[in-house]
Amino acid sequence: MNENTILYSIWISLSFFLYGSHYSLFPTVTVNTYGKETGVKLYPLIFSGFALSTIIGVLLAKLIVPILEERGTDSYIPVFYI
Repeated sequence: MNENTILYSIWISLSFFLYGSHYSLFPTVTVNTYGKETGVKLYPLIFSGFALSTIIGVLLAKLIVPILEERGTDSYIPVFYI
């Protein structure tokens, strides 16, 4: 196995393992960045971005995966199936 493959697998595993911590950090970072009054009003908009990005990601995957399958490439597999 290639050393880069092992490091990539470790990086992806840690990213998924630590993904939940983003939800606890964003309110604090938003308030510290934009101030207490504006940050409290802005955070719901930032939080709704998670749902919007998920929907956009699914739609893009539905468009991109068939194109890559027609070309016979397997390079998309680590991106969409991990």
